[in-house]
Amino acid sequence: MAAFAKLLNMNRVSLSNYSKHECMPSHLAIIAVLMGEMADHGVDFQSPIQKIDPIAKRPRGSAAHRFGGHPQSQLDLSEQR
Repeated sequence: MAAFAKLLNMNRVSLSNYSKHECMPSHLAIIAVLMGEMADHGVDFQSPIQKIDPIAKRPRGSAAHRFGGHPQSQLDLSEQR
């Protein structure tokens, strides 16, 4: 799972949190199934994915406070008065 998260530039903890639920987002399931099929057939899928360098999503919720603060804390409210 760590390799899958790294390849997609995802937080491995966020990805493993899906195991607590009965389902996962369909786009991740499709990606995982296709990658598994390609690996079974000897198709190199890692090189093309690494070329696009996916941008990591910004942390939300409590994680946002640990990694740079809440997005709304960066708003400039000085012009609103």
